[in-house]
Amino acid sequence: MVEVSDTESTDEKSSETVEQPTNATSTYSNQEILTVKNNEDLAAVLAVKDPSDPIVGEFAKKYADRPIEFDGNIANMMKHEIYTIRYDILIYAGDYSETTAIRPSFNFEDVNVSDLSFWL
Repeated sequence: MVEVSDTESTDEKSSETVEQPTNATSTYSNQEILTVKNNEDLAAVLAVKDPSDPIVGEFAKKYADRPIEFDGNIANMMKHEIYTIRYDILIYAGDYSETTAIRPSFNFEDVNVSDLSFWL
């Protein structure tokens, strides 16, 4: 799960637990949200420029199914196969740019936007 927020709200949410919208089902309640301020591993992963760096896979295995929060942007979003409300979504860390992409990327396939619990 990825929590995407703007810079102003990152400081406010870094010590909060995940509060899911009432229409979302989740096992994340009462888990600490990992941020660059409270988790060195996440900070290191978001600083990686090479998406094939082993640190990316190590982080994914270690923190699978943990909620994370970082400043990011939707780099690409398209409908999944023939569905009208299921998507394949690519998220980059950092601010949106038409000329550069900060790695690593987070790829979600066959999800509904509400599955990702975006916070803006």
